[in-house]
Amino acid sequence: MAEVLITLGIIGVVAAMTMPTLVTNYKLKEYSVRLKRFYSTMQNAIALSEIDNEPAEYWDYPSGKPKSAEEFWNKYFAPYFKTVTRTEIGGDWFYVYFQDGSHMRMHSGSALDIIYAIGDSDKEDDMGIRTFYFLMYKDTGKFTAYNWTGDIIEDEEEITKDMEDRENLKKLCNETRRNHCSQLLFLDNWEFKDDYPLKIK
Repeated sequence: MAEVLITLGIIGVVAAMTMPTLVTNYKLKEYSVRLKRFYSTMQNAIALSEIDNEPAEYWDYPSGKPKSAEEFWNKYFAPYFKTVTRTEIGGDWFYVYFQDGSHMRMHSGSALDIIYAIGDSDKEDDMGIRTFYFLMYKDTGKFTAYNWTGDIIEDEEEITKDMEDRENLKKLCNETRRNHCSQLLFLDNWEFKDDYPLKIK
């Protein structure tokens, strides 16, 4: 009997040690799948909308008001999404909720800002962990992971080089706002590599 109890105790200790790793690995795979699906769904929706409307670079992009973003969504995106459960306006953002519990929010600035959230998170410190930043450029209609450099780099070739440099993106991803984490994940085919700078909770 004592030997059985000892064996069960050892199994319990091993399980307690390995369970957090298993849970984290599961989350990483789940998040990776969801990000790939979201990115692919957005690209497909844009392609379908361009058939029925005009090329995305000529779309009527919204102003800074969330009501304008809602009208943009209804015209260019809503017909091509089948998994939306509801939409709403919250603060400066227009929200779209999906059947799997995730949601996206949209705001118009110099580009169309789109944040995808796994679950119901809206916390600023969840950026790069459970929320991920995307952009749709109004002048080209291109939907991308967050690769904006602002006015820091003016040369287009340098911008491209900067946004394809993993070490640079790892540094940007580890900073306070962490918007560039999505570009790092894009380079890695939406996989969370061992050197991903943030801890997924």
